[in-house]
Amino acid sequence: MKKIIVFPVFLFIIINFSVAQIKTREAGNFYASAGYSFIFFTNSDVTNIYPILDFRRNSMLSELDLEAGFQFNKNIAIAFNPGLIYSNSSPKDGFYFRSNGTNNFYFPNTASLFAAPINAKIKLFPFANNKSVFADGFFFGLSAGAMYIYEQYDNTIYDNNGLNRNVIGFKTVSENYFKPDMMISTGFDAKGSFGFGFELGYRFVPLKTGSTVPVITSVASNFNSVNLMVKIGFRFY
Repeated sequence: MKKIIVFPVFLFIIINFSVAQIKTREAGNFYASAGYSFIFFTNSDVTNIYPILDFRRNSMLSELDLEAGFQFNKNIAIAFNPGLIYSNSSPKDGFYFRSNGTNNFYFPNTASLFAAPINAKIKLFPFANNKSVFADGFFFGLSAGAMYIYEQYDNTIYDNNGLNRNVIGFKTVSENYFKPDMMISTGFDAKGSFGFGFELGYRFVPLKTGSTVPVITSVASNFNSVNLMVKIGFRFY
């Protein structure tokens, strides 16, 4: 009877010792990074309102990104990935918007955008065991969540966009909502305690809003963008 009891206990100790050894070799670590992204909207309607560079206001469309996560082993990591997007532009052109059965032309004298993507992210490092330092830090990423979008326009309203157009009125409008957002990306993360990285991604944000407010997200079909990010990061071993 004692032999029957001793053997399972001994086996349990051996298994736990082996698992502990594996965990030691594959010990995870927490990490955090901060980045700056250049945003290139792929929808022409959106780009007309929020250009990448607005020389008239000396402003640039950009995004601040934060990432805090845990790397389980060399091949996989998960993270919380929020961001802040801001633009205050003077558009060169306006847009048509139908309201109460009438299609008028709206020209924003100023257009303000504040958006906040809030995502969960998974990163895969397919070449983690490669001896090359660059290949070791190369990753594919997938993030998904929601984006909060707020816009405020000071619109001049015209009856059309022709040479003989007439001013109908002036109106300040604003709109806000949450929309789903997803990004696929690829990039490089340095694996040291302190290092740099970069990431190139494509973000998908559908915009079918049904809104009655004359802002560009009520007109455009999507808020998709190409994002190019540079970042610095820390690892806590």
